[in-house]
Amino acid sequence: MLACAVSRPATGQHEGPEKALHGGAQDSVAAFVARARAATERYKDQNVAAANGYRRLGPDFPAMGEHWANGELVIRGEFDASRPGLLTYARINGVPTLTGVVYALPLADNEAPPPFPFDRSLWHDHIGTVEDESLMLAHDAPHGPTGGLRLAVLHAWIWLENPEGTFVTDNWALPYARVGLRAVPGSGGAARALAFVSGAAPYYISLAKQVGSPNDVERERIAATLARHQALIATWWRLRTPNPETSAADVGTLNGMWNAMWSEVERSVSADVAHRLRRIWQP
Repeated sequence: MLACAVSRPATGQHEGPEKALHGGAQDSVAAFVARARAATERYKDQNVAAANGYRRLGPDFPAMGEHWANGELVIRGEFDASRPGLLTYARINGVPTLTGVVYALPLADNEAPPPFPFDRSLWHDHIGTVEDESLMLAHDAPHGPTGGLRLAVLHAWIWLENPEGTFVTDNWALPYARVGLRAVPGSGGAARALAFVSGAAPYYISLAKQVGSPNDVERERIAATLARHQALIATWWRLRTPNPETSAADVGTLNGMWNAMWSEVERSVSADVAHRLRRIWQP
């Protein structure tokens, strides 16, 4: 199984390279992105991506979409702007849309990812498979020696803007883009609630099971709560006056829905389960 999971960047990695680099380095980043876009524009058609060896792995993530991996490119271990090992897609207004690329390099314990054209801290490490770690299990994984190969990963949102930075892993503008809304940076739970319009409940149910370790009764309660709140959010969306602008009222309503759902989940499980979920579920 190809080991290419996705995790949250370590402390200090949330700042995009636009802020982390200065002077001439800015030009290097711009040139890198330009090469990546020129090389991957053809993959806006998923059939072309499939014909060139990319295959979907893992689920559809609320803030990352689908990952399509080319195993040969990942195993080859070459860092080339024009040859990303993975592509990210999301259904935007119902249409499969290329949103970005991912570079993945197998490295030994004594190897570091390349610094050019970014600070090395923008890379993050993974051990495991997409199915295991892409459910955010690696978000709290320690960095450092692993006793074997690890995968250094770098996301690049070159086809969909990430307000937090081009190379920040999670893009919470994506739930807005999926439904044709203008993103509101820093909207916290609102973006997470909006993801339920696009059917995020199964993802969060899996996340709760894997990370929270609830018992059978608690799993049923969580699943029922999330399904019910997904229906409530979907109803709100259907009744909302069509408008591509996201109003303050929209953000307030969505935040309220997210907090209400989380409060209900928290009351339905043990304190230990709630604590484990809170670490990765709350914005």
